Amino acid sequence: FKIVVVESIQSLASKYPKKYNSMLTFLSNFLRDGSKYKFKKTVVAAIETMIKEIPEAKNMGLLQLCEFIEDCEHVHLTQRVLNLLGQEGPSMKRPRKFIRFIYNRIMLEDAPVRCTAITALARFGAFCPDLLPSVNILLQRIMTSDDDEVRDRATFFHHILSLQSKSFNSAYILNEMP
Repeated sequence: FKIVVVESIQSLASKYPKKYNSMLTFLSNFLRDGSKYKFKKTVVAAIETMIKEIPEAKNMGLLQLCEFIEDCEHVHLTQRVLNLLGQEGPSMKRPRKFIRFIYNRIMLEDAPVRCTAITALARFGAFCPDLLPSVNILLQRIMTSDDDEVRDRATFFHHILSLQSKSFNSAYILNEMP
């Protein structure tokens, strides 16, 4: 029944885009309760759709998803949100505020989530030249990780970003993420 409610809210958001604020707030409250994976996946998908369809909802939706991944116990959902942050976050007016949430996942999660977060972080460095020095410093810190995949990914992205080549950034970082 809850899934039907979420799908209805998503439909209403398409019809009444000016009401995105209250609808996003309502949906984000669902993410805080102890629901199962399938329900939370539906809520995340609804918020993601609103972010992509309603430009005014992007900032608020991304911030709500950032708060969600701080306590998310579902690896796949965390990775989905990190991918979305990597795609949408760099083009925001103030992209710097999303980096803290991404870096927290790098420091606090297991290797699969850390790797996804590193890729998202690299996209910020490639898309936002003013953030490049900060992103490279963070990637240098990650290069000392005990996990091979995490260390290799950080090293790879650090090297690509250090070249400051738009063609390399486009080919290896800004391309569509898997």
